[in-house]
Amino acid sequence: MPYGHKPERFAQAYVTKITNQIRRISEVITACDWTFAAADFRQTPALAQPGDLVYADPPYAGRHVDYFNSWSEADEMELGNLLKRLPCHFILSTWHSNEFRTNAMIERHWNDQRFHLLTREHFYHVGSTEDLRHPMVEALITDFPVQPSQPESEGSEQLAFFEKSIREYSAQWPQPSTLNQRPSTASATRNCKSN
Repeated sequence: MPYGHKPERFAQAYVTKITNQIRRISEVITACDWTFAAADFRQTPALAQPGDLVYADPPYAGRHVDYFNSWSEADEMELGNLLKRLPCHFILSTWHSNEFRTNAMIERHWNDQRFHLLTREHFYHVGSTEDLRHPMVEALITDFPVQPSQPESEGSEQLAFFEKSIREYSAQWPQPSTLNQRPSTASATRNCKSN
């Protein structure tokens, strides 16, 4: 991402909030015995066990995918088929629509009563000029019903991560588990400490 030429864009309070969130994520990760491994997205679903939750966040097919390797519709379809065969629940992150077009793959691959779609509008602050920056509707696709815990807000806001105590997270995940952080590159397992 190119360096911005508006140093006043982010207020100090906003930078502090992001810094505090990163520190909190570090504390949660440190409290758990995580193992991270790099692997192809075709290999990591084999690690999933009943009771796990797989989070798949692939490059957005049909969007800007040239930042590492290309991500094709065939890759998206293969990932979808792998997710559908998992022995556990999953969440797939993708894009839904913008003011110019919609993600046809959602209709093509996920139009089934077994799957649930949650959407939220998001504004990207990346683009060569401000007039080229447009809102995007992001989507989460799950194989279990989910009720949003936060109402849609009228304006932009920075949501906080890991607001519970580490003890609450430890109690929530008592068993070693597998989690796919990025389906094309990583998986993670962890045992949480109780303190």
